[in-house]
Parts: sequence; C-alpha cells; structure tokens
Amino acid sequence: MIQLEQSVRVAGREIPPQAIAAEMQHHPAESAADAWQAAARALAVREVLRQACLDRGLLKPDDDAEGEEQAIALLLAQNIRTPEPEDADCRRYYEANPQRFHTPDQLRVRHILLPAAKDDFTGREQARKKAARMLRELEQAPQAFADLAARYSACPSGSQGGDLGWIGKGATVPEFERQVARLEPGAGPMAIETRYGIHVVEVVEKVPGTLRPYEDVQAWIAGYLRQQSHHRAVHQFIQLLMAQYRVEGLDLTLPDNPLVQ
Repeated sequence: MIQLEQSVRVAGREIPPQAIAAEMQHHPAESAADAWQAAARALAVREVLRQACLDRGLLKPDDDAEGEEQAIALLLAQNIRTPEPEDADCRRYYEANPQRFHTPDQLRVRHILLPAAKDDFTGREQARKKAARMLRELEQAPQAFADLAARYSACPSGSQGGDLGWIGKGATVPEFERQVARLEPGAGPMAIETRYGIHVVEVVEKVPGTLRPYEDVQAWIAGYLRQQSHHRAVHQFIQLLMAQYRVEGLDLTLPDNPLVQ
C-alpha cells in the first residue's frame, strides 16, 4: 500500500511530499495512489536528468527552467542513438498490421431520425416504440422508407428520402458509425440509438475498403518505427540513470515513454 506522504529520494536528496502533491494534478488516474505514483515518478525522472546534466557540466546550479530544458535536450541528444529502420523492418510491420493500412469502407446510408435527448427517458421509450412500428411497416412495404423519412425524420435528409449519401469513417458520431458498420446492403433497416435519438437505418450500398500499397505508407511506417525505437532508447537510458542516482521509495517501472506522462 502506497503512503501518499512517504519519502522519495534521488541520490539522497528528498523530493518534498508537497511537490509531489502539487504535481498530482497533471497526472489524472483511477486512484490517488496511482496519481501519486505517476507524479512522484515524473519528478524523479526530472531530477535524475537534472543531476546527470550537472555532473556532465551541461547545467549550472543557478540555471533557470529554460536552461534546464536545453541541458536535458542536449543530454538526450548526446546519449540516445536511434537507428534508421531498414526497408525489411518496414515491410514486416506492413505485413503484420494490414488493418492499419486499409482505406475505410464507404457506405451509402439512409435513415429516419426520431429525436429524443439521452436523459429524456419517456421520449426515448416513445421513439423506440415508434421505430418498432416503422420497422414492422417497412418489413411489409420496403418502398415506404422515403415517404416515412419525409413525414417523420427530424434530420434535413428527410426531404431526400432519408438519404445521407456516401459516408466513411469519422463522418458521423461514433455510436452511429460502430453500429452501421455491422449492417450489409439488403439486410433491411434496423433501429440504432445515438445521443440524438432513435434512428431507423438502412445501408443501401457498400464499397469495401482496400489495402493501400506498401509504397504509399512506407514513409509513415519508417517514421513510426523510428519513433518507437527512440522511445525505447530513452526508456533504457533513464532506467540506467535511475539506478545510478539511487532512486528510493518509488516503483522504478517506467511507462513506455517516461518523458510523456
């Protein structure tokens, strides 16, 4: 059990509990103990970097915060080497993660919006019942969709028979997008709930996404692998410094990128 007032020391120098308490506001977490641990770790990382800069003559004791930032940047530049990823590494990543390089599916969708605020429980229940009646009607008469949209939809698309046109990833609110993505053309309409109310939705057409060619994404993959390699090198360097400067009273396990909390 972590005591929020316990002592944390770097090279014998205490990090004051009040400093950790002030730092906690920058590290939201599920519990006060987790926030304390993250705040204490961030200050300990900062202190070992400061001590390393002082010992290497990169920083003077009376330098201001800007000078300290510059010294730390120079320390990392001198000690971190990030190799350029080779083409074979990039190709392996591309082949192992094809889902990251697919263009999104394109869907042509039409809907009927029955509005009801999320906290309007009575209105929501009425909209659900109305949607259920529409679905029964559309099961018997699919051609009635455009007429129902014109009569009942609160969306401007109602005047176009509910047609939203072609939509892709990010074009609509997430809860609508997630559920519509599961529908297929010809499956018939279904009811979907979003923050706006109840939607009677039908997918009219679908154009599946395609895998982007390796040549189009190679530069992005190289940049991503370079960044990951840099983060690992920073992580390892700071772990060495934390051992060298005897960090006490703290879990020394660092996040993937210890400079970004």
